[in-house]
Amino acid sequence: MVYCGKPSRACSHCKGRGAKCDRRLECGQCRRAGLKCSGPRDPKQLVFRDQSQEVSRKAAIRNSNGTSPIGTAPDVLEQACVMFFNRYVYGNSRTYDYITTLDLTNDGDSCLSAAKDAASLGYYSTQNLSPRILNSARKKYDLALRLVSKALQSHDQAVKDSTLASVLLLDLFEKLTQTYRSPESWTKHMNGAVELVKLRGESQFQYPLGLRLFLQLNSTILIGCLQYDVQVPIELIELRRKASKYVDPMDPKWKFSEIVVPFVGLGVANSNGHLSSKHILDTARYLDAELNTVSENVPQEWKYDTIKIQSPCEQVYEQHFHVYADHHMTHTWNNIRIIRILLNTLLREQLMPETDPLENSAIMSQNAEDDVIHLTSHIVSLSNDILASVPQYTQLPRHTSKFFPTFSSTNSSIRSSSSTGHASNLSSNTSSKSKSVRSEPTDFTPFEISRCYALIFPLYIAGNSPVCSESTRGWILDILDFLENSVGIREAKAAAGYLKRREKINPWSLYAKIGSYSFSA
Repeated sequence: MVYCGKPSRACSHCKGRGAKCDRRLECGQCRRAGLKCSGPRDPKQLVFRDQSQEVSRKAAIRNSNGTSPIGTAPDVLEQACVMFFNRYVYGNSRTYDYITTLDLTNDGDSCLSAAKDAASLGYYSTQNLSPRILNSARKKYDLALRLVSKALQSHDQAVKDSTLASVLLLDLFEKLTQTYRSPESWTKHMNGAVELVKLRGESQFQYPLGLRLFLQLNSTILIGCLQYDVQVPIELIELRRKASKYVDPMDPKWKFSEIVVPFVGLGVANSNGHLSSKHILDTARYLDAELNTVSENVPQEWKYDTIKIQSPCEQVYEQHFHVYADHHMTHTWNNIRIIRILLNTLLREQLMPETDPLENSAIMSQNAEDDVIHLTSHIVSLSNDILASVPQYTQLPRHTSKFFPTFSSTNSSIRSSSSTGHASNLSSNTSSKSKSVRSEPTDFTPFEISRCYALIFPLYIAGNSPVCSESTRGWILDILDFLENSVGIREAKAAAGYLKRREKINPWSLYAKIGSYSFSA
């Protein structure tokens, strides 16, 4: 028997995810989330508890590489909803936390309840690698599709927040379960979503949830355009223009998304061979300069500190790391770096000798070799800044004493980031002095695990860069292995596999598959 301190009367679901419980017989949090509430707990029974079964359960989970046991059908849905909420509702991104404010039990909103169940089971099936659960998820998905289609037949139902939220959840289901869509099918699907937000009118931008739903759909469409190599619809650009009157014009996330739109256009035109090298160079340089301006003009609270440590540490690249105010800012900073790495890589490819010598003869004569060296250094610097964000996810703040035994005010130095955010200035051929990262079971909470998902894609982009050294790529693979085997994030294995095979893929297809695709998260 173990003394567990002053107990909380919150129901088991609210206690597990740190939500505020109203302690009613069926609490409001569980009712809105469509979860079966256990009711308020008896404090007298919680002061001392037998922890032997809990210890055995944790050991079993670790021995099975983080996979939870599968129960009966009702238990599976319950477990799936809890896992989904921990990841997408109460986790780091909280991309879908608004569904707790929408009534999932209302008859008119039944499509939202079905979409929530589909996304939950879809996510749960990917974590358990269970075809049986995936089959149940697809049945829920089909039901939700029918209910959404029915809702769209009524103007009053079509413009409701719950209908658009259902569309977003179904889109997430497709990405999580890798449901195939041809470019033509996706374009049709995208146009339908744009028509839906057009139907909602400008009034949707005038209240917080309506604006947030639009921004999330906007991000989803932008990622889809990158994934399927499709131009951003003119109608969406017009809706963005109207929405701009209701967003903070200084918000780095909004300013970043403004640049993503022409970035999509550049990629599509380049893929179709419609641009000359000069046009590509001019456009890529302009967009990179715009992103640099965004970085230089972030609000004070968006700037980060650089911490240097005296002794090598396994999960700290080159003995320094960045500390941001929160993980949402880290996520946006890394998104900016990702686009800049891709732009600078495109510029470098255009200037390399392999390009058409006749078309580029004039360009090559203008110190192209110096430009390539500069671009290479810039890509390395941006990549190193991504690597410096790793401890923000994997080690700070609760694991500081465990992973940073040498960190203290006497043997570390702290300095504010430069206005550009490029605090590091490391050479591409420098090797990490850190030891190989060990993959051992961790005591990460669901919230901390959720945060780590946002690391996978930035690490992949840094490791996939043509200027990434083998030692740096090895360190990145070690971190991905840690995320898979110690933190329990299966999606890290896919990214590591692509890096090991040096397989050429559209990076945005990977971004969609790992479920970390929302720039507005």
